Amino acid sequence: MNLPLIIRAEEHSEKIAITTTDRSFTYRDLLHTSSQIATHILQNAEDLQEERVAFLIPPGFEYVATQWGIWRAGGIAVPLCVFPSASRIGVCNYQFWSIDYCCSS
Repeated sequence: MNLPLIIRAEEHSEKIAITTTDRSFTYRDLLHTSSQIATHILQNAEDLQEERVAFLIPPGFEYVATQWGIWRAGGIAVPLCVFPSASRIGVCNYQFWSIDYCCSS
């Protein structure tokens, strides 16, 4: 899927996209990792047809790569709070309509 965001990132592949306390990541890193995530999520399908994919990943490179991977696969990214309150967990369980999920290790 050729999203404008992806096209722009390809034009700036050597520039720094994300900096963490450990290292910096270029747009090329982000494009590569998000492509792998999209391929994994699709599992031989052509497109997710805007189905929701929930993910539970702390802020950082993996969060952005996962979000981009879901978008590249044609899905709607549904980020879940890493540190939810007890009341929010109940709402999440009640309204959970994800077709797939991604969690950090």
